[in-house]
Amino acid sequence: MDFLLNDRSIHGQFSTTSDFVASAEATLQIRSAIKKSGGDLYCHRNLANAQVTNDQFMSKAVQGMRRDVKQIWMAWLTKGGPFWDEARQHSEDEWLEIDTKELVTDTAIGEAGFCCLHELPRELVSVDPSDWLRDPIEVIWKTSETTERRVSVPNYWSVEAIEQRLGAIQPTFKSWESLEEHLRTSCASVAFADDFMRMKKFPYVKSVGEWISILVRVLDTLSVSIDDSGNRTDRGQEAYDTYFTGHAPYFTDESTSNKSAYRDAMTFPHPTEAGLDLFCTWHGKVNSPSSFPPVRIHFSWPIKKRGDLFIPYVGKKITMS
Repeated sequence: MDFLLNDRSIHGQFSTTSDFVASAEATLQIRSAIKKSGGDLYCHRNLANAQVTNDQFMSKAVQGMRRDVKQIWMAWLTKGGPFWDEARQHSEDEWLEIDTKELVTDTAIGEAGFCCLHELPRELVSVDPSDWLRDPIEVIWKTSETTERRVSVPNYWSVEAIEQRLGAIQPTFKSWESLEEHLRTSCASVAFADDFMRMKKFPYVKSVGEWISILVRVLDTLSVSIDDSGNRTDRGQEAYDTYFTGHAPYFTDESTSNKSAYRDAMTFPHPTEAGLDLFCTWHGKVNSPSSFPPVRIHFSWPIKKRGDLFIPYVGKKITMS
């Protein structure tokens, strides 16, 4: 499991650089524990420019660190990361706030909340001392003037607490093969093509794999949430409204021009009826790092009866030239 370093928890609160150094070393211990468990602690690229004391920014405050600690700390914040803002799930247009009405869009708090609301587990690590030593932190995603969703994001600031949490976490996927196996066994209301997983030629990227899992589970929910009349149940309608509608939905149909230009590439054999093909232009958009090819999940649509959804393709965006 991955965690996000709360960038708001470095806000010029330290009286001296030595106080900051002690907190930074404690944060590195938390990061080390997370990495040993197979996860990572993501930071924001701009954190290296944060104000640390009343009159010092990070670049000067780190001069008080031992050389080895300074190298590890600055390599993390400036070079190695990983950086959550390079694989972010929420856009700058989203309205995310906490229970005090403070806006947290474009922060680790907002990102963690948005991820949790979309069933992508992300939790926070805050620097101690700071104004953010509370657990959990409630994040509110306002999707319109009258509609909002809330989630409580766990927040940790000690090695003891993070180690206790890590001990309770289930292992995550480590390959496209393990992800494929999981989807086939856990999403029983979806029919998969024998060769649907077209990702195996690419290196496994955990955030991409997790997002594929989320979107396929949404499709599984929609497939099973059909009543005897062929209409969506309340649960199915909620999933549809969340993922298929609104600004920049996760599932959309192809444009008319793409349907014509890529018709053959989007036509797949029917999973159960020999000789019958399905034209699967509807697709889910997987959030990917900028260094990774765009990924799409193509599926049959609409759903006419319970269990009537077919996923023939999960792979690189078909319409890329």
